[in-house]
Amino acid sequence: MILVKQSIENYPIAWDFENDLPIGEILDGAQCEINVLDSAGADQSATMISDKQVSGTILMGRLLNGANGADYTINFVGKTTIGGVYTGIVYLQIRNP
Repeated sequence: MILVKQSIENYPIAWDFENDLPIGEILDGAQCEINVLDSAGADQSATMISDKQVSGTILMGRLLNGANGADYTINFVGKTTIGGVYTGIVYLQIRNP
């Protein structure tokens, strides 16, 4: 999936692991992560993700800022209470008019 946004926009972003999780396996909110890497591989999560939380099978956070013209990879890492690890990837482009 490719997401395009402007640098001034901030809004919720989420990944639903419902189709990945076997019956009885649940996400561990304390262990789940949303990581944002720029095109050089540097971690931008601290400045671009806030309010991370888990609701059922959904890992969500608020997507902030970003540099105009930059491309990022958002990695949703769902970790479960029994040690399972599942991932979802979104490619992000920041494009101001």
